[in-house]
Amino acid sequence: MKKAKRILPTIGDKKKIEVSVETDQVIIKFLTWAEVLGWQCQKTIRIDADMMPDFQRALLVAARQLNADSANNEKPEIIPFPLVRDQEKF
Repeated sequence: MKKAKRILPTIGDKKKIEVSVETDQVIIKFLTWAEVLGWQCQKTIRIDADMMPDFQRALLVAARQLNADSANNEKPEIIPFPLVRDQEKF
C-alpha cells in the first residue's frame, strides 16, 4: 500500500479540508480547530478511482447551483398553503 500524499490543503479560520491520494483512492478529510487539541478530523470520505468521475460531476453541479443562487440573490417565493376556509369559496 502506498503512503497517502497530501495534495490540496485548504485552510480557513477554524476549518480545513485535506485531499490526498492513496494507491487507488482519493481521501477527503474535514478538520476543525480546537484551542487545546489542535486540528481534529471530523469526517473522512474515501472515494475509489472508479467513482471519481461521478463525484467530480456532482461537485460541479453543486458549485454551479451555489454560484447561480448567489448570482440571482433572490429570496425564494413562499407559496401559501391553502386553508380550509379558502377552499370553501370555490
